[in-house]
Amino acid sequence: MSRTGAEQAVWRAEDEAMTQSDPETTPSLDTVAEPTGNAGVDAAVADVLAVTDRPVGEHVAVFELAHERLRAVLTSPGDRP
Repeated sequence: MSRTGAEQAVWRAEDEAMTQSDPETTPSLDTVAEPTGNAGVDAAVADVLAVTDRPVGEHVAVFELAHERLRAVLTSPGDRP
């Protein structure tokens, strides 16, 4: 199915908006997280923050591992209030 000229213009405008970054709203790649006191959470956060150093093809695996770690922390019987 082909797009009309108007549809193509909208797609182009959306693509341009997504590729332009606003320094006030774009997070710094030098973000450092404060320790949470939980080793599993801290490791997951550190991995996610370091994802920019890895090839894009590996990003999903990093996020999945972080999700598994966070889920394990939330479901572990550990110290609960």
